[in-house]
Amino acid sequence: MTAPCLEGGGGRNLLNLCIGFIDEGYRVDIIVDHFGGRYIDQFPDGVRFWTPRGSHPIFDVPWLAWYLINRRPLAVLTAVPRHAVWMCRARSVSGHQFRLVVNVHNDYIESFKHLQFKKRQRRIRTIQRYYPRCDAVVPVSQGAARSFSNLSGIQESRLSVINNPVVTQDLEDAGRCPVDHPWFKDQVVPVIVWVGRMEPQKDLNTLLESFLTLRGRLGCRLALIGDGADSEKIKSKSKGSNYSGGITFLGYQANPFPFMKMASLLALSSRWEGFGNVLVEAMALGTPVVATNCPSGPAEILEYGRLGPIVPVGDVPALANAFERCIESPTDSSVLRQAAMKYAVNAVTKQYIRVLSA
Repeated sequence: MTAPCLEGGGGRNLLNLCIGFIDEGYRVDIIVDHFGGRYIDQFPDGVRFWTPRGSHPIFDVPWLAWYLINRRPLAVLTAVPRHAVWMCRARSVSGHQFRLVVNVHNDYIESFKHLQFKKRQRRIRTIQRYYPRCDAVVPVSQGAARSFSNLSGIQESRLSVINNPVVTQDLEDAGRCPVDHPWFKDQVVPVIVWVGRMEPQKDLNTLLESFLTLRGRLGCRLALIGDGADSEKIKSKSKGSNYSGGITFLGYQANPFPFMKMASLLALSSRWEGFGNVLVEAMALGTPVVATNCPSGPAEILEYGRLGPIVPVGDVPALANAFERCIESPTDSSVLRQAAMKYAVNAVTKQYIRVLSA
């Protein structure tokens, strides 16, 4: 497998898949641009990490060809466009034949909108040129598949959708760890929790305004878990008198699951996603969820409203109303837990093995 780093949701997906492959008896190598990260100590014994000599194809393609000749992998799974390009080239140089599978972890049409024109066009041309050379393309949601098909020209019927491996065997145990915070010990005032990277994609402005709207008619609190580029801006906005005492910033938490388990609900306010792991994690812990109907993933996870409210992106009143409904009439926790099991690591790993060994 290849990855740019071992951070964030991508790092967590890589870790979970790694555990799944090891449990199934496979040996796993990970080629990573930048060794280290928050998850590095959690990878199972036997995983071998490799780092290319440079950060440019003139260095990486010969190195990858050397790697392929010496390690002779049966299959390579990658999730980054430039890695797919380099692997296509290295396969030709090395002469070693293996199955090359590339993930699509985001809604490319939505995420590419935020790139400069020349960079966007370059990425699109790269995908259109090299992805058809891969043996399989695996989007993580039906929405991501539709978006990728429209952008790449590859028919949707040729894509293999496999959702992210989210639910691990120890997730429930991690959720039982004690929480040393008064808000989560006081079960009287509802607590809305948000978990993620604080960046424009997550639309935290809409989240804060929706919380403020709800707080005007229902006593509640908002706990934000995570860090990122927008963290200082969001903290500054929350210092207004209208928010006083109602918001807490908990920063990065190596184990956010106890907070999620004890919350009244988990909120996702994103403008776009590839999937939405945090929704599945909350469901697996029995916590009600509310999400925006962003492309792509959340609506599929929540079964288009059956498992939790879905509201338009950026709609402050609708999100506030959904919070209120979810607090007053939460979805049964057993229903949520059962629905989350389709994203169990062992089940998802078997789907990947079928694609990687086809």
